[in-house]
Amino acid sequence: IFYVVNIVSIFISRPEETNLDAIKYILLYIKYTMDYGILYQK
Repeated sequence: IFYVVNIVSIFISRPEETNLDAIKYILLYIKYTMDYGILYQK
């Protein structure tokens, strides 16, 4: 997620429709994966 957000943020000074679509996709991904987690076991 951090990598994709970084790439999109580079283009935020000159936003285009494809950049906005990418941002929407990122937000949807985060919305639907909020319940996911990482379980660390000893």
